Amino acid sequence: MGDSADIVPSGSAANSTLRRICGYGLGSLAAAGLIWAACYTRPADADTLVGNASIQIQLAYGIPAVDKDGKSLTAREAMLDDISRSLELAEEQDPGRLDTAELSALLQQMRGDFSGAAASYRALQERVVSTNAQWADNEGHRKIFEVAVFQEARNLLRAGSDQAALHTLNLRTAALSQDLRDRAAVMRAEILFDLEQVAAAKEEAAPLIAAATDRPMPSVWAGRALAAEGAWQMAEQAFQAASHKAEGAFQLARLKLDQ
Repeated sequence: MGDSADIVPSGSAANSTLRRICGYGLGSLAAAGLIWAACYTRPADADTLVGNASIQIQLAYGIPAVDKDGKSLTAREAMLDDISRSLELAEEQDPGRLDTAELSALLQQMRGDFSGAAASYRALQERVVSTNAQWADNEGHRKIFEVAVFQEARNLLRAGSDQAALHTLNLRTAALSQDLRDRAAVMRAEILFDLEQVAAAKEEAAPLIAAATDRPMPSVWAGRALAAEGAWQMAEQAFQAASHKAEGAFQLARLKLDQ
């Protein structure tokens, strides 16, 4: 499973600004610095700090962490330091914000502190729950929670803590929407394969295949995970079960050609 959950959160204003930057061909670090400086011609409130941090973090995402010689890019590090200070100020001005916590966790991830990022994403989930007892009925809060679950798991995997990632997914699966429960099952199967627990991995995939009539794509995802581990027979079953959809039929034909 790819890093599709590596989402850079942002507000609509931040997205609009970033699109304009890229549209004018100004997505360079120098241009970003000029825009950043322009934003601080007046004292910034928490909303402004978070909005600008969101723009900066998306720009920083496009800058390599190291140069061709493997040395850290000081300009990128300086940008990340600025983002960190902005988020700290925003938290001081308006404690408990979800967007501040989300960006702070992503910042840790970008710095390569995967264990710290996982802990921050776990704390973000707890902040969502404590902020709104009805969070599951709030689309925005639910999305933040669900992204944080997968980001926690992925950062634990990057930190080499496969069992901890598996525990996170097991713990939080019931709170996810159906589509994401299916994705979590595929991710658990992939982790179990990595841990050489083949039988358990196949047990995770089996319910997705069984539900393919109503939900074909999870069976396709399971089939890909199975094929990647050489479990050809079960992968064929997964694709066959989803073959009433174009993607399932395509993956089935491709599998047969590869065998």
